[in-house]
Amino acid sequence: MIYDVFISYSTNDQKVVEELSAYLERNGIRCFVSSQSIPKGIDWAEAITTAIENCRLMIVVFSEHFNRSKHVDREIALCIQEEKPIVTFKIQNATFTGTKKYYLQNLNWIEAFPHPEKYFENLCSNVRTLAPEICLSTPHQKVKKKYPIKFIYYTLAGIIIMALLYSWMFYGNKTERVLDDISTPIIDTIQMDTIQPDTIEIDAIQPDIIEVEQSSPPVNVPNTSTTNSNKDKNNATETVTYRYDHTDILTSLSGEQFQVEAGDRFEGEVKAGKVITGKVIRDDKTVKIFLEKRNN
Repeated sequence: MIYDVFISYSTNDQKVVEELSAYLERNGIRCFVSSQSIPKGIDWAEAITTAIENCRLMIVVFSEHFNRSKHVDREIALCIQEEKPIVTFKIQNATFTGTKKYYLQNLNWIEAFPHPEKYFENLCSNVRTLAPEICLSTPHQKVKKKYPIKFIYYTLAGIIIMALLYSWMFYGNKTERVLDDISTPIIDTIQMDTIQPDTIEIDAIQPDIIEVEQSSPPVNVPNTSTTNSNKDKNNATETVTYRYDHTDILTSLSGEQFQVEAGDRFEGEVKAGKVITGKVIRDDKTVKIFLEKRNN
């Protein structure tokens, strides 16, 4: 198996190495750790040599224990022979001595003491800088991203705002449609052939249709229409049909006044220019006003 990094360490630093390798693995960097990566029954020296030859770089976990170890000198020498980069991760404030000083003194290192775990991210960035091909070598592993807490809050706020806008657009428009349906005058839907004179009273007329202009004097129904007179013309009851060509005021025999518009047609009985009974019909043949005969 090909590894991205070979971790050289002292067994006395096993705990730190396990935490470090786990962090790198989560970030898509495959690690060779001798205590974990060499199966039982495999020749140790051969496995170490093969891993160094096939890795991209070496991480040295440096401490006083590492400084005193002779076994790791052969690992460092082989890595330099293979011309692989070396990143020294110092977990203790120790000075290079002996062979380590010869190999590592002139190389850059990361000081990660007294809390090595706080510098794992820095080490990860350096590994990717020295071996950028690592990102392409592990497409099956997803790098865990860290999102700032503000980003999460803003995202949640955006979702809530979008939900509120959607609710307002949906339910608000629905309410407007209902109000529009309610505000449509009921009288517009009543056809002339469905009117029942015995059941419709003047009190049922919509107030927004019948308006009285107090500033204009009452105008009586003209007598220039088809009429059938029964008595003296000055006090006779007449059957009248008349179409208005302008806004006017219709006055009943009891003194009530109703407004008519241009195009409206009056059909009914009048006496001395006052309405006894009748109805006002729009151009679309719907009844606008119905006046019953009242006892005076």
